[in-house]
Amino acid sequence: MKFKIKHISFLSGGERQFLKRVRTGMFIFQAKKTSGFSKWRSSTSKTRPLKAMEAIRHPSVKSGDPVLTLENGDKIRVFVSGDPRQMVVIAQSILENHDNKILQTKKTLDTGHLEGFFEDFPEW
Repeated sequence: MKFKIKHISFLSGGERQFLKRVRTGMFIFQAKKTSGFSKWRSSTSKTRPLKAMEAIRHPSVKSGDPVLTLENGDKIRVFVSGDPRQMVVIAQSILENHDNKILQTKKTLDTGHLEGFFEDFPEW
């Protein structure tokens, strides 16, 4: 695929952070929660795989001027001039195609493993 997303980068605290694509095609975003008193604060890191559009819509990514880096090395800015109200059409189509590809492979995996189970039961 020509427009395959390699990773998504965004600005956070003056530095560019990266959301790398995992084997399933989804992106891991680490959100930190703090609990307890300020003196004994403990932080736990929770990770949850996100689709490409979900990752872009995350508040910290959305406000951080996200950029898509493709497998062929091209970089595409997601929002016009960093304004999160105006998404670039090419970026939106790449994100939607990426998410649709994930859904297609998931459906193939879900239906593909049940084919051989009912061969012994002709009445089914």
